[in-house]
Amino acid sequence: GPLLTPLCLATRLVWSSAMDADKRRAVLLVMAAVICDYIGVGMMRVTLPFYTEALGGGAALMGGVETAYGMGQVLGALILPRLSDRIGRRPVLMLSFAGSAVGYALAIAA
Repeated sequence: GPLLTPLCLATRLVWSSAMDADKRRAVLLVMAAVICDYIGVGMMRVTLPFYTEALGGGAALMGGVETAYGMGQVLGALILPRLSDRIGRRPVLMLSFAGSAVGYALAIAA
């Protein structure tokens, strides 16, 4: 799939001798977070039709939720790089991870 090629390239980079242990650990942490996020998004997209039906909604509600998700992705892609340049990558990554955790927790509680 689309994740396979970047994952293979990242794995080669991580295990190359050119990377020290601290950078290797950081890259592995980010890779693990991205994989967990992809799994979470995949699970949400699979269960979305069932939640929509349980709430009495139809295709329009499901389309609206998918549209909101896509708009969030676009806005994040426009805003987060600039914010990262201003305050640093680590705070932006931690904020993103925390936001994802809250979102998934709310989805589980629903």
